[in-house]
Order: sequence, then structure tokens, then C-alpha cells
Amino acid sequence: MFSSFLEALGSFFSGSNTVSNLTLGGIQHPIALNNGMNVNLMLALQSVGGAMGNMICLNNIIAVCSILRITNSEGQIMKKTILPMLVYGRIAAVMALILAS
Repeated sequence: MFSSFLEALGSFFSGSNTVSNLTLGGIQHPIALNNGMNVNLMLALQSVGGAMGNMICLNNIIAVCSILRITNSEGQIMKKTILPMLVYGRIAAVMALILAS
């Protein structure tokens, strides 16, 4: 159930859910197969995690600040979005546990 959090890190660093899916999908798919997990659920969690990472991705925060002409607030915005991201991740993990059983 850590798939979403791993993907969140991937999209945080890459700035893109798509790039992160392409990078980490090849890793998570065989892990799911080898551990007898539901592959579709694992890869769905991966996409959810990509959205989580985009919530705190510095590239996206800077783009929003630029459009809204907000200066020197990137850190504050990131601090405000980390908690909702973690809550979102917990909800995704609980839903995955429910769907897996």
C-alpha cells in the first residue's frame, strides 16, 4: 500500500505524473506480480500517488505563483498542501486495503 507514496515521490521529483508512471510502473508491476497482489489496484494506486506528488511538486507551485503573481510564498504553499496530501494518501491506502480484501 506504499505504492501511492512511492509514486508521490516520483512525481514530486519529476514534476509529472506521466513521467513518474513511466519510470516507476516498470518497477511496481513485477513487484505486484511476484507478491501475488492485484496488479490493476497497484497501478491505480500509482496514479493516485502521482496526483498526490503533483500537489506538492515545486514545479507546479512555482507555475501557480507565477500566474497569480505571488512572490516568496512557495514554502508556505507547500506547507499548506503537505497535510492534505498525506490525508489523501491515507484514504487511498485504506480504500486499497478494502478493495484488496
